[in-house]
Amino acid sequence: MVVTTRARAARGQRSPTQQHATASSSDVIVSAISGIRYDVSALEEEVRQRVEAALGDDHHIRINYCVEREGDENEPDGYYAFRISDQISIRVGTDHPGYQVPKCSCGGNIGGIACKHIFWLEDQLANEDPETFRTGLIPLTADGSKIKNQSPSKVIDDIGLDEIAERKDWVLQDDAEDPEEEMTEMLSVFEPSRALASEMKEVSGQSSPGSHKSISPHSRIYKEFTDLITQYATEDIGMFYRIREIITPGFQAEVFFEKMSDRATESFQEIDETLARGPTAIDFCDIPTIAERLKRLVKGIEDGYAERVSGSESPSKQAAIKAAAALIDILEGVVDHNQDMTWTRLGDDDEPIQARNLFAYLIGAPLDSSSPFVLDVLKDLPQDVVVEYQKSRLDSIRAKLLSNHAPPPYMTLFRKIISQESKKRSNPEMGGSSAKKPMK
Repeated sequence: MVVTTRARAARGQRSPTQQHATASSSDVIVSAISGIRYDVSALEEEVRQRVEAALGDDHHIRINYCVEREGDENEPDGYYAFRISDQISIRVGTDHPGYQVPKCSCGGNIGGIACKHIFWLEDQLANEDPETFRTGLIPLTADGSKIKNQSPSKVIDDIGLDEIAERKDWVLQDDAEDPEEEMTEMLSVFEPSRALASEMKEVSGQSSPGSHKSISPHSRIYKEFTDLITQYATEDIGMFYRIREIITPGFQAEVFFEKMSDRATESFQEIDETLARGPTAIDFCDIPTIAERLKRLVKGIEDGYAERVSGSESPSKQAAIKAAAALIDILEGVVDHNQDMTWTRLGDDDEPIQARNLFAYLIGAPLDSSSPFVLDVLKDLPQDVVVEYQKSRLDSIRAKLLSNHAPPPYMTLFRKIISQESKKRSNPEMGGSSAKKPMK
């Protein structure tokens, strides 16, 4: 099928001087898409050809996504944007001085003539308001600024972009979304050095010629590859949403907690290396430095859980299990390192025990006992993912805590966490203080 038009046939029968008549009952183009009848009698031949090209069904124009851009300090007037499948954008805005006449990035709407993409979009919009646009002939303007004396943005205002997008099954992008930032977050799950998304952003922000010298060749190639994928995904929002369907927030959360656990393991390995080789150890470490690093990891897990699990619209039970496992990994590592470092970097034999013993620094004799290490976070996780999935490890840790003479208040809280298992069995609905939504 091609666009239905009496104007084309009539013009073919006229002489050259007759073909540009501005008033003729035959100057009508009927859209093969919507069936709406458009009056093109006032349009020049070139414009009519663009209208015919837009309203036929032998093209492949489609909307990748649409968005309503709110005004900000840099651009105070908002506008509507429509991303076309072949990386073309159309912008329209009632109040925006630059888009009162629709603008298309294809480059075809120059010289005051709208391109086929603009006419196609206007037909799509008109089709959503049949009461207005299906009675009589609908006049078009050469620059696309009016459809039956209404601006395209006025048509959108009256119906609502969200309603139009729902009817036409268009992707409606949230104006608050930052696809580039979210792509960095999603793709960070594959970063070969196990860097976090925030650390990758720091690398991205470096602009000096030697900015990549501090990262491995694997990470550098990964960075270049993800930059390329991000470029395509931000230009094609359909691709972006497909990637988001694959790399789900739940999976991102799982990898995040795995990275926290890996970092704790690296810290314990540094202690083992230092204890085994002394000052000659390649990664010489001191207890306070490692202890504070572990505290930051516990805080990172707490914040990550609040953001990625309990604050998620669809909390992932597997992610919660990973969070609990990471906390228990850290706790177990500290309990297993109740060993004095007999020398220090400075050789000060009078240093307090907290400076020589990791267990003493964090659990046995902490300088600040107001927040029991790990347990202060672990107690707020759903108990089924803490006790049910980690019971054997918790039993082992309990025995070690007793043999290490952990402080009574610490043991009391630890026993309380373990005892939730029996309470959970008698009350199946119990899910912990942070289980506000059912987990999947």
